[in-house]
Amino acid sequence: MSEEARCDALVAQVYGKGAVVQFGRRGRRTTGTKGVPDRAYFVQNTLLWWEVKSGRDRLSNEQRSFLLRVLDGLGWAACGNRDELSELLQDGLTHTACRALIEKWTR
Repeated sequence: MSEEARCDALVAQVYGKGAVVQFGRRGRRTTGTKGVPDRAYFVQNTLLWWEVKSGRDRLSNEQRSFLLRVLDGLGWAACGNRDELSELLQDGLTHTACRALIEKWTR
């Protein structure tokens, strides 16, 4: 199972299938969406932009910029793998935790 599918399954299990919005497919970029994260999740009464990362994969400059702009606008955005998503949701969304994940996955 891909890391994207693992993240989606986690969110769907807790918040329902309608909580998952996918942008593009694994290994394929969507046109005109450079920097837009892989997923948007409706969790904890808010929209969380989530860029799925695993292994040695790192954020592109465009992805990092998008995520930080969302946070700077007081929205919610972060990145990471399924375990990091689970921890973020269990501990409660904070801008500090989201920024820490963005910095961790920056090139």
